[in-house]
Amino acid sequence: MGPGRIERFWLDTSLILRLLTSDPPELAAKSLEVFRGAEEGRYILRVHPLVVAESFYTLRSFYQIPKQEVSQALRALLDRKGIEVLEEEAVYLALQEAGSGGLSFVDAFLSHSAEAFGDGVATLDEKLAKRATKILP
Repeated sequence: MGPGRIERFWLDTSLILRLLTSDPPELAAKSLEVFRGAEEGRYILRVHPLVVAESFYTLRSFYQIPKQEVSQALRALLDRKGIEVLEEEAVYLALQEAGSGGLSFVDAFLSHSAEAFGDGVATLDEKLAKRATKILP
């Protein structure tokens, strides 16, 4: 690492889940410290869309949190200083759509990513096919 270059770390789903659920409390405290370090500029936390997808799914299915609350909580978390979201625009649009619509986060992300590239979506899923601009078959 060169002088003045800040270190980057890829964020794992476990830190997101611990922070948002406070379960268990001792790991939630460790997670909070990691996020504080990023906010203080000690490092940058990179977030891959797969981590967002896994977090969304786990908070919905295991923790039974309503999708609108999951969407809001993840957006607020990803908006924190020191957080760098890959494919940020598609991730935020997918969180918004998954929080209010009938699509899963993954389907909404796929749809928005395809649109950004000017591509279509190959799917047999009727909801996704209705949402996509171009579909195959």
